[in-house]
Amino acid sequence: MTLNLAPMVDVMMCLIIFFMLASKMVERENSVVALPSAAAAREADRRALGRRVVVNVLADAAAAAPADAGRGPAGAPEFARYVLDERPVTLPDIAGRLAAEHARDPGVRCVIRGDRDLPYHAVEAVLAACAGAGVENVVFAALTDAREDR
Repeated sequence: MTLNLAPMVDVMMCLIIFFMLASKMVERENSVVALPSAAAAREADRRALGRRVVVNVLADAAAAAPADAGRGPAGAPEFARYVLDERPVTLPDIAGRLAAEHARDPGVRCVIRGDRDLPYHAVEAVLAACAGAGVENVVFAALTDAREDR
């Protein structure tokens, strides 16, 4: 009598793929961003957020922002980088993704994780993309105290 290992190998491969994908999703939402602290911030249950699009707004070290910095193409601040699904994107890319997600699920949320050192208009551009796509549920990521662990 021989033991058939093919089904076990198939299940193991499926589990490996599942855990690889799950770790990528967790990594995307926990990438290193110097989040601002807010006294009124409260911890949100991630399961309660439901379907969401996470946009990271990072300071671009290559182009430090002078006080009177202008805006780049499509109204984007020239000193900010936008990251969606771990790849740099432009504001039209973000607007397109938000519109597609809103078409699939009108209750989709946009989680904005902005660097604390960026001026407001870098995040304002993402809010405008949300408004243009019809996404009304917007959540800002912030620290509940002055911790700098994320």
